Amino acid sequence: MQGTTDILGHERTIERLWASVDRDLLHHAYLFEGPKGIGKHTLALRFAMAVNCEREGPRTPLETPCGKCDACTQILMGNHPDVITVEPDPDRAARIISVESIREIVRQAGYHRFSARQRFILIDPADAMLPAASNALLKTLEEPPRNTGFVLISSKASALLPTILSRCQRIRLGAIPVPSIEEWLGRQGMEATLARRSALLSQGCPGVAIALADGGLTDHQEARDQLLSTLKGTTSDRFAYVEKLTHGARTVWMPRAERVLGILEELLRDVTV
Repeated sequence: MQGTTDILGHERTIERLWASVDRDLLHHAYLFEGPKGIGKHTLALRFAMAVNCEREGPRTPLETPCGKCDACTQILMGNHPDVITVEPDPDRAARIISVESIREIVRQAGYHRFSARQRFILIDPADAMLPAASNALLKTLEEPPRNTGFVLISSKASALLPTILSRCQRIRLGAIPVPSIEEWLGRQGMEATLARRSALLSQGCPGVAIALADGGLTDHQEARDQLLSTLKGTTSDRFAYVEKLTHGARTVWMPRAERVLGILEELLRDVTV
C-alpha cells in the first residue's frame, strides 16, 4: 500500500486535506460524513498516516503516506499508540458510545504523545455518542491538547448535537460513480456480471458493493421480493410484515428496518429515473 491508491474516489477532498498537511494548517476537529460504506474510516486512517509519515521530501497524495515507514505500518496494522479509535461499547446490547468511554479518551488525550507528530482520536460512529457523552467531549473537542486532533465519523450527521457540529470542520464524502465501482471490483478479480449488479445496487458506496458481492445480493433480493409482495397485499399483510420486521430488541430489528428503507429508496429512485 502506498499513498491513496487504495481509496476509490474523493480526489478533491484528498487534495484539500493533503494540502492542509503540507501547509501545517490542520484543524483541531474534523467531521467525515457520508453514507455507510463510502470510505470514511479508510480516509481518516490514511489522513492520520499522511500527517505522521516519516518519509522526507516533497510528496503528492499518491505518494503520501508511504505505507512503509514505522508510523505508517503501525497505523495500518491498528496498533499505533497515538492513533486511537473510539467505537460503541462491545459489552452493551445497544450500539452506543457511553459517557465513560468519552471521559476515558479525554483523560488519554491529556497524556504526552508516544511518538506521533500528531495524535489522532477517531470516533466512529460519532452519532453513537449518548448526549451526555457528547457534552463530556465538548471542551476537549474545542480546545484539544497540543498536537492532538479529533476525527468524528458519521453517516447520520444530523443526529449529532449542534454544539458538536459547530466545533468541527465538515468533510462531506459523496457517492462514487457506478462505472468506477464496477471497474474497481473487476480489478479485484470479481466476475463481470456480479461486479455490475453489486455496483448498481451500492448507491455509490464501495463498501456496500463489496458486502453485496460477498453473498449479500441474495439477501437483498429476498428482502426486496418480500417487500414488493407485502405492498401488493392487504392492509393486514402490511401490519403483519411490520410487526415481524420490528420484533425483538431495537438493536436486532433496526438493521432490518434500515435495509427495508434502503430498498424503498432504491425503488423510488428507479421509478424517478
